[in-house]
Amino acid sequence: AHRRLLNLSASTYWVPAPGTSQYLNFGAAASE
Repeated sequence: AHRRLLNLSASTYWVPAPGTSQYLNFGAAASE
């Protein structure tokens, strides 16, 4: 389940700012 959420978050948060650690952290936190 977590992996699926991470994938959805990746598509949502990592695309607009693939170089911003804040988006990566926010997506991971949202999944957890």
